[in-house]
Amino acid sequence: MHGVRKAMHDRDTFGNLLLFALIALQLGGPALPFLGQPPGYHAFADTRALAGIANAADVLSNLGFLLAALAGAWTLLRLPDTAVARERDQRRACAVFFAGLALTAAGSAYYHLAPDDGRLVWDRLPMTIVFAGAFASVGAAKYPRVWSARLLVLMLLSAPMSVVWWAVSGNLAWYVAVQFGGLLWLAVSLLALRTRREQQPYVRAWLWALLCYGFAKGFELGDGVIWQSSGGLLGGHALKHLAAALPGFWLVLALRRAAEQQAGRPGAAADGAQLQLQPGT
Repeated sequence: MHGVRKAMHDRDTFGNLLLFALIALQLGGPALPFLGQPPGYHAFADTRALAGIANAADVLSNLGFLLAALAGAWTLLRLPDTAVARERDQRRACAVFFAGLALTAAGSAYYHLAPDDGRLVWDRLPMTIVFAGAFASVGAAKYPRVWSARLLVLMLLSAPMSVVWWAVSGNLAWYVAVQFGGLLWLAVSLLALRTRREQQPYVRAWLWALLCYGFAKGFELGDGVIWQSSGGLLGGHALKHLAAALPGFWLVLALRRAAEQQAGRPGAAADGAQLQLQPGT
């Protein structure tokens, strides 16, 4: 029994250290070594127009983000009020996530109409809001309550600055650290740290989200290969958008399941109070 507890403590410690490393990366982003944007970044495979819309597949596939955002907003508005403080933290984080998805739909569509560095800023900025909501949600599920709010504020302040820094300096390193350092922290947190029972729907949703994001990155990297393999039917970048929108729907399911669990547990409010008093349990 002692060995099991020690192993769990060690995993928690590793996750916490990784969190502090992520925070340090956000605060020290401008000091990171120079990383330029790959040449030919804006050369997407599918450039077909449709009904006067340039690069139609890459533009219209952003509707997936908008649909996920609308589904999330509708779900949040219809959920019953909760007395569980940690659940309120989750809903706040999810609201930020869905707002980021809606802005990403607009920003990415605008960028893909005429891809260049200037428009890419408006594609990447909303994505940092999505990251902020995701980190805060996992923080609410895995860490003492105060960390969810701190993570949300930190990411909303620092993550957009990483895009501004790239636009000004040409150095992409800070933005890459936000994205991939954050994904590493998410994976470790979800797999290693202990989870409260009532937060399990969110943990499962984010595990599925990570899988979807992995597929999305694969589609992005294989844009040209997929285009050629499909005989010019579809490029990988449009598939990337659709795969990257799926986490929003997983999160909608998590919100509903969490609400159903609370509705079936008369002691939910008391559990919330206990969690506030004992944040480390």
